[in-house]
Amino acid sequence: MVALVVSQVEAVLAHKQKVESGESPEPVEQMVLLLHGQGGTGKTEVVGLLRQLFREAFKKEGSELAVASSNSAARVIGGDTIHSGFCLSGQQSLKIKQLSGQKVSPDFVGR
Repeated sequence: MVALVVSQVEAVLAHKQKVESGESPEPVEQMVLLLHGQGGTGKTEVVGLLRQLFREAFKKEGSELAVASSNSAARVIGGDTIHSGFCLSGQQSLKIKQLSGQKVSPDFVGR
């Protein structure tokens, strides 16, 4: 999994370099991964490594968003719950049609 992410980061950085040199490269396809497993399998270690990679590669604190399904898991990884991380309230519908029309709060955009 880490190798997949490193490869994606390299592709993003190469794209950025091409854009900065005046080229018009094809956009890098977004990667979405789900990290799951039983307790003690190293998920927290992987999240920590990836967060460090993002901070080093993009030279920006907060260039990553770590979310977990429970409050206790979010605390362990130094992140937020899914609902907090994506500014979802308990009253919001989680259907795609309703989510696609909802606006993200301004403080989230600055992350």
